[in-house]
Amino acid sequence: MSELTVARTPDEVEALREAWSSLPHPHLTSDIDHFLTFVRHAPAVLRPHVVLLEREGRPAGLVAARLENLRLATPLGYTTLAGPRIRALTVGYGGVLGSLDPGELSTLRDAIVGSLRAERAHVARFRMLERGSSLHEAASTAPFLRRQHLSRPTVHWRTNVDRTADEFFAQLSKERRRAVRRYSRRLEERHGGELEIRAFHAPGDLERVLEDSGRVHRASYQHRLGVGFSEGELHRRLLELSLERGRFRGYVLYLAGEPVAFWHGESYGGVFATSATGFDARRAEDRPGTYLLMRLVRDLCADPSVQILDFGFGDADYKRSFGDVCREEEDVLVFAPGVRAVTANLART
Repeated sequence: MSELTVARTPDEVEALREAWSSLPHPHLTSDIDHFLTFVRHAPAVLRPHVVLLEREGRPAGLVAARLENLRLATPLGYTTLAGPRIRALTVGYGGVLGSLDPGELSTLRDAIVGSLRAERAHVARFRMLERGSSLHEAASTAPFLRRQHLSRPTVHWRTNVDRTADEFFAQLSKERRRAVRRYSRRLEERHGGELEIRAFHAPGDLERVLEDSGRVHRASYQHRLGVGFSEGELHRRLLELSLERGRFRGYVLYLAGEPVAFWHGESYGGVFATSATGFDARRAEDRPGTYLLMRLVRDLCADPSVQILDFGFGDADYKRSFGDVCREEEDVLVFAPGVRAVTANLART
């Protein structure tokens, strides 16, 4: 016999902590404390919406979702069009927990989609599901007018660091190895004793990490695009949590005492997931970001607690060069019944 429980407040989610922790949750974003920090501090989030599935009184699966206001963006070529403001039930990345059979996946999907009307939400949004997976298949099932069409997947690169650094670099192409050595040697020859790398991982490092990374970001091309590192309250809170739990590792490269590049990431369940990164655009010729990445890779290869380096969503030259596993992922949207939701879907299509 199966039973569903829905938690709609942080306190109700806390009451599910034991059940949540008993289920497989390999992704950092599926950690209960990361989830609660996000829903408490993300400006667009109204409240949590967590669904627990129990089978004969025991936890079988869980969906970590949130109710939020957002603007439904529509990709168009190389640009993105801002769509209408809507209310969404969003299942975060890795937000479906448990070893679930197709029937149980369908039950949890129906629980989320079936809540749209009661929550006055316009769309259920399942974030970045792997194409071809059973979860992607279950989430994509919806009537024609209510499911998304012409979606655009993104790639997600990973690489194995459960080996020595020499073994890691040996598997790179000859051209890439030469380029790494050439740029590293040039940077060291040009700056010599002015070159310094600092690794931050202690709770007391919070302000220094934010200050120095922020200085680099404001001189980076990501800043001009309005993406990448954030100095907002949500990012501060998540970084603070990560430092307290001993998961964060932040690298900053300095030249003559000035920060010129940074890499941030978190280790969770044997996976080190990179997050914010950037370099001073005025130093692009020196490839400081690549130099710092090589230090990160060497440290991860020497860390027995980490097996995978996850480069995150999106394509980039360095990801293709250093990654050895690539999968396609995409958001899956299921729209609510009703004129506004269906119209938004048709306009987006």
